[in-house]
Amino acid sequence: MDYLKNSTKRVANDLVGFTLLVIGLILSLPGLPGPGLLVILLGLGLLARNYPWAKKPLETAKKYYEKAKAKLIKHSGEESKRKH
Repeated sequence: MDYLKNSTKRVANDLVGFTLLVIGLILSLPGLPGPGLLVILLGLGLLARNYPWAKKPLETAKKYYEKAKAKLIKHSGEESKRKH
């Protein structure tokens, strides 16, 4: 019974993950409004639980996020110094 429950959860997770990935790719097309990248990352986050190939782009996105965050923090610190 546990096998059936685990299989059902995995299939549901995969289905939602792949659906989000496809929707995100569609939203990333030019001319379509929407948070395509965010939806892609959500889909990859779900798929990374079961598929190693989904982990690498997710880790790359996290690195870009950390770099951007550090730049914003540095830039906001410089702005506040200039105002005073």
